[in-house]
Formats: sequence, C-alpha cells, structure tokens
Amino acid sequence: MLVAGTQAMKTAQSAPKHAQDPGERIYMNNCESCHMLGKNMINPEKEIVSSPKLTSKEIFKDFLLQRNGVMPAFPEIANNDRDLKELYAFVKRLKRQRWEYEQKEPSPPAEPERPKQPPVVPPIR
Repeated sequence: MLVAGTQAMKTAQSAPKHAQDPGERIYMNNCESCHMLGKNMINPEKEIVSSPKLTSKEIFKDFLLQRNGVMPAFPEIANNDRDLKELYAFVKRLKRQRWEYEQKEPSPPAEPERPKQPPVVPPIR
C-alpha cells in the first residue's frame, strides 16, 4: 500500500479511460483510493459528501494547499485554475449524490443436476 503523499501527482491527462470529464479523471487519479464514492476510507466520520470544505472553491483550494492529517497537500491541483475548477465541480456533484455501498446477498449454491433415470418398465409375463 502506498502512503499518501508518496505517490506522484497525476492530472487529467493520465486518467483512467472510464473517467468521462477532467474533474472525474483528476479525482480518480488523486482522491479515489482514499475517498471512494465520496466517502473517507481512513476516517469514515470525515467523508467528502458532508465536508464543509466544499462551501466555496476558495475554501476548497486552501484545504488542498495544506497537509491535513494523513492527507497530503495537492498544490499542483490547487494552483492550476482549470484543474481546481474541474475537481471542485466534480466533488460538488459527489456531495449531491449521497451514494451508499451496494450490499449484495450471497447467492445460494446451485444444486447439482441429477442425471436423468430411464423410466422403469415392468417386466412382461
């Protein structure tokens, strides 16, 4: 497992192919490993979707410029107006989503199919 802050900064240009917009690509490359679906895997009480750091883009920028506990600073994003705007817009959409993790019920094991028996024919007398 990589420690936060030791990973190289990744921008929208090096994003996963499934990410559609630049903000999503920045998020997937820099935030998603600890903040899957807007949650917080390190401290569940501080999820993105309920963060007061999203009150304004300026507050969000100031937050990204500082190291916060185990979360590293992201000055490359905060100081790039386009990336900051795109990431902020994407994270604001996460806030409105309020996603929950899907809980799947385990499927019961399938019963093995029994071989078909030929019909019993009574003996001729």
